[in-house]
Amino acid sequence: MGAPCPEARASLAKQFFADAPELPVSADRSHNILHGFLCEEFTAYATEIADFERETFDVVMIDGMARTLTAWMAAQYIKRDGIIVFDNTDRWQYNGAYRLLNAAGFRRIDFYGPGPVNRQEWCTSLFVRDLNVFQDNIDSPHDDCDLNWYCRLDD
Repeated sequence: MGAPCPEARASLAKQFFADAPELPVSADRSHNILHGFLCEEFTAYATEIADFERETFDVVMIDGMARTLTAWMAAQYIKRDGIIVFDNTDRWQYNGAYRLLNAAGFRRIDFYGPGPVNRQEWCTSLFVRDLNVFQDNIDSPHDDCDLNWYCRLDD
């Protein structure tokens, strides 16, 4: 937290801060840190992706600090047919990030299920620009990656 950020990345983040969505921060700083609401304190962390060329990544996972800034950065650096995996999207507090992704052309697909540390249902969402990204991903592979958990017809 508060790590120094290279000037080129910091100036990129200034674009975000110039028109950043309002985040529902509380008076409890530890709560804000725990839930990834603080962005300026984590600029170096959230802008790390800018050390790569744009449209480098197939998948970007958002789960941690500065989620709104991280989502804004991910939208710029993910491939056109890339997938953003955003954890804890059941939290309304990240609505600003969801709106940023929507404005960048992403659509949301939700997956609900039990979380690892409590009994309540959580949501993780995929954000994609085009659902056709899944059209060629129909058949499961055979051979080495399936641990031989099937019977081959030629056996």
